[in-house]
Amino acid sequence: MTLSLCDVKYGGRDMASDMVDEIQKEVEYQIQSSTWMDDGVRDIILDKLVYMDRKIGYPSSYRNITVMKEHFRGLSASKSHFENMLSIMRYEKWENLRSTFSEKDSIEAFE
Repeated sequence: MTLSLCDVKYGGRDMASDMVDEIQKEVEYQIQSSTWMDDGVRDIILDKLVYMDRKIGYPSSYRNITVMKEHFRGLSASKSHFENMLSIMRYEKWENLRSTFSEKDSIEAFE
Protein backbone atom coordinates (compact mmCIF):
# COMPACT_ATOMS: atom_id res chain seq x y z
CA MET A 1 0.00 0.00 0.00
CA THR A 2 1.37 3.39 -0.93
CA LEU A 3 1.12 6.19 1.60
CA SER A 4 0.55 9.74 0.51
CA LEU A 5 2.24 12.67 2.19
CA CYS A 6 -1.26 13.86 3.10
CA ASP A 7 -1.92 10.64 5.02
CA VAL A 8 1.35 10.92 6.89
CA LYS A 9 0.98 14.61 7.76
CA TYR A 10 -2.74 14.90 8.36
CA GLY A 11 -3.81 11.83 10.26
CA GLY A 12 -4.19 8.60 8.39
CA ARG A 13 -5.09 7.06 11.76
CA ASP A 14 -8.13 9.36 12.08
CA MET A 15 -9.19 8.56 8.54
CA ALA A 16 -8.93 4.83 9.25
CA SER A 17 -10.94 5.21 12.45
CA ASP A 18 -13.64 7.14 10.58
CA MET A 19 -13.71 4.41 7.96
CA VAL A 20 -14.24 1.75 10.64
CA ASP A 21 -17.09 3.88 12.09
CA GLU A 22 -18.79 4.03 8.70
CA ILE A 23 -18.37 0.30 8.13
CA GLN A 24 -19.79 -0.43 11.58
CA LYS A 25 -22.82 1.81 10.92
CA GLU A 26 -23.49 0.12 7.59
CA VAL A 27 -23.19 -3.37 9.07
CA GLU A 28 -25.59 -2.36 11.84
CA TYR A 29 -28.07 -1.05 9.26
CA GLN A 30 -27.81 -4.24 7.21
CA ILE A 31 -28.37 -6.41 10.29
CA GLN A 32 -31.35 -4.37 11.48
CA SER A 33 -32.99 -4.43 8.06
CA SER A 34 -32.42 -8.13 7.43
CA THR A 35 -35.54 -10.27 7.30
CA TRP A 36 -34.02 -13.74 7.42
CA MET A 37 -32.86 -13.74 11.08
CA ASP A 38 -35.02 -13.73 14.19
CA ASP A 39 -34.89 -11.03 16.86
CA GLY A 40 -32.79 -13.09 19.30
CA VAL A 41 -30.02 -13.70 16.78
CA ARG A 42 -30.20 -10.08 15.61
CA ASP A 43 -29.75 -8.83 19.19
CA ILE A 44 -26.74 -11.09 19.76
CA ILE A 45 -25.08 -9.91 16.56
CA LEU A 46 -25.77 -6.24 17.33
CA ASP A 47 -24.28 -6.69 20.82
CA LYS A 48 -21.15 -8.19 19.27
CA LEU A 49 -20.96 -5.29 16.85
CA VAL A 50 -21.17 -2.72 19.68
CA TYR A 51 -18.37 -4.41 21.65
CA MET A 52 -16.16 -5.04 18.63
CA ASP A 53 -12.50 -4.14 19.27
CA ARG A 54 -10.78 -1.83 16.84
CA LYS A 55 -7.31 -2.86 15.87
CA ILE A 56 -5.82 -0.20 13.63
CA GLY A 57 -2.07 -0.53 13.47
CA TYR A 58 0.77 1.27 11.80
CA PRO A 59 4.47 0.46 11.69
CA SER A 60 6.63 2.70 13.85
CA SER A 61 8.24 4.16 10.72
CA TYR A 62 4.87 5.25 9.26
CA ARG A 63 5.32 8.94 10.08
CA ASN A 64 9.05 9.08 9.28
CA ILE A 65 9.26 10.51 5.77
CA THR A 66 12.98 9.69 5.45
CA VAL A 67 12.42 6.02 6.30
CA MET A 68 9.45 5.81 3.91
CA LYS A 69 11.45 7.37 1.06
CA GLU A 70 14.31 4.95 1.69
CA HIS A 71 11.95 1.98 1.87
CA PHE A 72 10.29 2.86 -1.44
CA ARG A 73 13.53 4.00 -3.12
CA GLY A 74 13.42 2.95 -6.75
CA LEU A 75 9.63 2.99 -7.00
CA SER A 76 8.37 5.71 -9.27
CA ALA A 77 4.84 6.89 -9.98
CA SER A 78 3.35 8.57 -13.01
CA LYS A 79 -0.10 9.49 -14.30
CA SER A 80 -0.26 6.32 -16.41
CA HIS A 81 -1.77 3.29 -14.71
CA PHE A 82 0.12 1.01 -17.10
CA GLU A 83 3.46 2.67 -16.30
CA ASN A 84 2.70 2.48 -12.57
CA MET A 85 1.96 -1.24 -12.80
CA LEU A 86 5.23 -1.83 -14.68
CA SER A 87 7.08 0.22 -12.08
CA ILE A 88 5.54 -1.79 -9.22
CA MET A 89 6.39 -5.12 -10.86
CA ARG A 90 9.96 -3.98 -11.55
CA TYR A 91 10.29 -2.69 -7.98
CA GLU A 92 9.03 -5.96 -6.48
CA LYS A 93 11.45 -8.03 -8.58
CA TRP A 94 14.40 -5.88 -7.51
CA GLU A 95 13.31 -6.08 -3.87
CA ASN A 96 13.18 -9.88 -4.11
CA LEU A 97 16.68 -9.95 -5.58
CA ARG A 98 18.02 -7.53 -2.96
CA SER A 99 16.55 -9.49 -0.08
CA THR A 100 17.82 -12.77 -1.51
CA PHE A 101 21.40 -11.58 -1.84
CA SER A 102 21.56 -9.26 1.16
CA GLU A 103 21.07 -12.01 3.71
CA LYS A 104 24.40 -13.35 4.96
CA ASP A 105 23.13 -16.94 5.12
CA SER A 106 22.03 -16.84 1.48
CA ILE A 107 25.43 -15.67 0.29
CA GLU A 108 27.27 -18.28 2.37
CA ALA A 109 25.13 -20.99 0.82
CA PHE A 110 26.72 -20.24 -2.57
CA GLU A 111 30.32 -20.54 -1.29
